Amino acid sequence: MPCYGTIAALHEVDSRCTHGSGSIQPRPPADQPQNSVRIQFTYSLDSSAHIDAFESGLMQTWEKWQDALKINVRDANTIIRKRRAELANDIRPLIEARQRRVIALRTASANLAIPLSPNLAPSVSIPLKANLLTLERIEQQADSGTPEPALANNLADDVLNIILGFTNALERLHTTADRLAGADEETLRDVLLFVLNANFTGIATGETFTGKGKTDILLRWRDRNAFIAECKFWTGTKKFVEAIDQLLGYTVWRDTRIALILFVRDRRDVSAIITKAVKAILQHPQIISGDEVGEIDNQREFILASTSDSKRAIRLAFIPVHLPTLRSGQTLDEITTP
Repeated sequence: MPCYGTIAALHEVDSRCTHGSGSIQPRPPADQPQNSVRIQFTYSLDSSAHIDAFESGLMQTWEKWQDALKINVRDANTIIRKRRAELANDIRPLIEARQRRVIALRTASANLAIPLSPNLAPSVSIPLKANLLTLERIEQQADSGTPEPALANNLADDVLNIILGFTNALERLHTTADRLAGADEETLRDVLLFVLNANFTGIATGETFTGKGKTDILLRWRDRNAFIAECKFWTGTKKFVEAIDQLLGYTVWRDTRIALILFVRDRRDVSAIITKAVKAILQHPQIISGDEVGEIDNQREFILASTSDSKRAIRLAFIPVHLPTLRSGQTLDEITTP
């Protein structure tokens, strides 16, 4: 008889479902189908046996065996369901306990900035030997025919990547960020300049005069300002707009890449502050284009018109940075809780 499923489970109910001389064999011989049960009858017929009586008795035995087999299948399914439930009850606590340990480990590693897997995000690179992006290499590229504006853009992109790595590290290292949160813009600028100079062999300078006023971070190449940036703490929309004007005031007509790094101390209203800052940029009189929608914590780029030449487009990278602060009695777990 064809049979599907775990045939051996029938033996958990009755290892010999026997009526007359019939029995279930869950493991049929090699020459028999493996997904079947077999009933085997052994009768002794004498010469006086009537063929009709034999056929009738055989049919009755067959029917009884089938009925008994159905009952055993039902009982076996009941046992299987019970054991599945017991197995779930036994395994679930083990899985939940492991899940709690994994979550606790990941939370702790996030709070302490301990990487459990390769971090693909931009990182701060302070090598023992400075990177090969040096003035000598830039001069060689320029002599080979690479346009100067393209070289300046490549420089600006590299600087932006390092700044993003620096700001991401600040957001992960809460204790360090807490110390810097009480500092002024110049202190943060100096720390960032240290990182930049470690990567660009000292070609980044601080408080260098250009255009009108003094800029925080300036990267020059062949008398061209390849990159200009300002570091500011959020103190309100009015001061933020003044920072934009200040940054645009640094740029002369040849400058095309600028960045505004905004440090936010208030952890409760970070998203609201970033939204206000983006709105202020989009409403600036010099704005040409920009994306209002985007990841709230990521860098965004805007195009503004130069204040010295309205036909000259300036690319502004806006980089918001959350500096978590530890209040009295507060723990690192609490500071990472929304």
